[in-house]
Amino acid sequence: MINALSDLILRWTIDVGWASTWVRVGNEWLAAITYIWMIVAPIVWKRRQVGSSSACA
Repeated sequence: MINALSDLILRWTIDVGWASTWVRVGNEWLAAITYIWMIVAPIVWKRRQVGSSSACA
Protein backbone atom coordinates (compact mmCIF):
# COMPACT_ATOMS: atom_id res chain seq x y z
CA MET A 1 0.00 0.00 0.00
CA ILE A 2 2.74 2.45 0.95
CA ASN A 3 4.79 1.46 -2.08
CA ALA A 4 1.87 2.12 -4.43
CA LEU A 5 1.28 5.52 -2.80
CA SER A 6 4.93 6.51 -3.17
CA ASP A 7 4.86 5.46 -6.84
CA LEU A 8 1.79 7.64 -7.38
CA ILE A 9 3.47 10.60 -5.68
CA LEU A 10 6.65 10.18 -7.74
CA ARG A 11 4.65 10.02 -10.96
CA TRP A 12 2.91 13.36 -10.24
CA THR A 13 5.96 15.17 -8.86
CA ILE A 14 6.86 18.33 -10.78
CA ASP A 15 10.41 18.60 -12.02
CA VAL A 16 12.45 21.04 -9.97
CA GLY A 17 15.02 21.71 -12.66
CA TRP A 18 16.07 25.04 -14.12
CA ALA A 19 13.08 25.39 -16.42
CA SER A 20 10.59 25.18 -13.57
CA THR A 21 12.79 27.47 -11.48
CA TRP A 22 12.70 30.19 -14.15
CA VAL A 23 8.95 29.78 -14.59
CA ARG A 24 8.54 30.32 -10.87
CA VAL A 25 10.83 33.37 -10.86
CA GLY A 26 8.96 34.86 -13.81
CA ASN A 27 5.64 34.24 -12.12
CA GLU A 28 6.83 35.96 -8.95
CA TRP A 29 8.01 39.01 -10.93
CA LEU A 30 4.71 39.20 -12.78
CA ALA A 31 2.78 39.04 -9.50
CA ALA A 32 4.97 41.76 -7.95
CA ILE A 33 4.61 44.06 -10.98
CA THR A 34 0.83 43.54 -11.01
CA TYR A 35 0.59 44.32 -7.30
CA ILE A 36 2.70 47.47 -7.61
CA TRP A 37 0.63 48.62 -10.61
CA MET A 38 -2.59 48.15 -8.63
CA ILE A 39 -1.15 50.50 -5.99
CA VAL A 40 0.33 53.06 -8.42
CA ALA A 41 -2.39 53.19 -11.12
CA PRO A 42 -4.93 55.23 -9.11
CA ILE A 43 -2.22 57.77 -8.30
CA VAL A 44 -1.10 58.02 -11.94
CA TRP A 45 -4.67 58.37 -13.25
CA LYS A 46 -6.21 60.61 -10.58
CA ARG A 47 -8.39 62.58 -12.95
CA ARG A 48 -9.80 59.62 -14.85
CA GLN A 49 -13.44 58.90 -14.10
CA VAL A 50 -14.49 55.32 -14.61
CA GLY A 51 -17.72 54.83 -16.50
CA SER A 52 -18.12 58.43 -17.66
CA SER A 53 -17.04 57.97 -21.27
CA SER A 54 -19.50 58.68 -24.08
CA ALA A 55 -18.75 55.27 -25.63
CA CYS A 56 -20.79 53.58 -22.91
CA ALA A 57 -23.97 55.46 -23.83
